[in-house]
Amino acid sequence: MGTLRKYRLEESKCEYFIETGTGLGHSLLHAVKQRTFRILHSSEIHEQTYIKAKQSFSKFKNVFIHNQSSTNFLKNILPEIQKNKTILFYLDAHFPGEVSSNYDYKNNILSETSFPLIDELNIIKELRPESHDIIIVDDLCLIEEGDFENGNIAHGFANIFNKVGTSIIEKVFHDRQIIRDYRDEGYLLIIPKNSSFRLRRLSYAARLKRSLAKNFEKYMPNQR
Repeated sequence: MGTLRKYRLEESKCEYFIETGTGLGHSLLHAVKQRTFRILHSSEIHEQTYIKAKQSFSKFKNVFIHNQSSTNFLKNILPEIQKNKTILFYLDAHFPGEVSSNYDYKNNILSETSFPLIDELNIIKELRPESHDIIIVDDLCLIEEGDFENGNIAHGFANIFNKVGTSIIEKVFHDRQIIRDYRDEGYLLIIPKNSSFRLRRLSYAARLKRSLAKNFEKYMPNQR
């Protein structure tokens, strides 16, 4: 649903980018091309989606794609990162396989696999309790009602009949700022108390430059 490719990430000043739910890789590729992050990790539990992403990002030596559940991925990768290093988390692991051609939201079964957000946040808090990390939760509309740019989801969409709300998140991260951003399908930002980070749109010039570069790669692949 949502994507980071519209937004500037360099203001996060984080060294690591960690994403749950690679999907089509749009947000990950945007993070790579921002040249802000030293190391980038992304997990994708759906095997076919993982294989495609693995192939797509093979040319980037600082990008690592993991075929694991998001919770196992976080448990494995976070202890390897020093506590004084900063991470930008992008949590988008719901509905594994939704980017595949035969996915049907009507068949979604709510579980820790299909909607692992609360478990992900608990793991991050447990393993990095004193960090200055920035967490961006995608698709806030799946969690609560709000004045979202693209509207609220229909009742029962993907068999979501009772939204979990943010009270649990606010309790876990009581020592952080929690900011709602209602653009697209909504984002929830969990940031340090003294952080001024916000999701700021790319400038027109930056969007134009990206579009021209994409067209150049598409129509003149051998001219690099």
